[in-house]
Amino acid sequence: MVVTHASTVRPPATGPSILFSDLGDRANADKRDEPDFFPDLHLDRVVEAIVNGREEHDLTPFFHSPLPDVDAINYRHEVFRDLDDPDVRGRVDDWINGRRAEGIKVDYSAIAVTGYPLRWHVRVTYPNMAGAGPTAWTWQGYAVEADLAPWKRREVPLR
Repeated sequence: MVVTHASTVRPPATGPSILFSDLGDRANADKRDEPDFFPDLHLDRVVEAIVNGREEHDLTPFFHSPLPDVDAINYRHEVFRDLDDPDVRGRVDDWINGRRAEGIKVDYSAIAVTGYPLRWHVRVTYPNMAGAGPTAWTWQGYAVEADLAPWKRREVPLR
């Protein structure tokens, strides 16, 4: 792990992410423009309302890219079902809000979650954190990994 100044250039992800099991699909999503039919169906307004206030995450292209097959759709549904757990969602939101209140920004290249339902292995690739204020700092790493059992959510060993 290296402490350095933050960079806007991130290395390409090397594994599945929270939205894509195949990184080729992610690369295609990053390059997609708004489909011609979006204004006709007012989908441009829907996307604008969803991403409003989240501009720093550049989410719009993900709404412009259809998933290529049923397996990709099922993968996305599984991930969001896991994230829909109120306990998990509440803890993630609390952590994010706490870091934002401290002036900390967190970024990463990809998140991969494997091994469920019996065990979860989470790998965050190229994490990057930056703190604001008079003692501004940045931290970047190659990866952070955690293994946990769903029934022991309070015990999360990190590597």
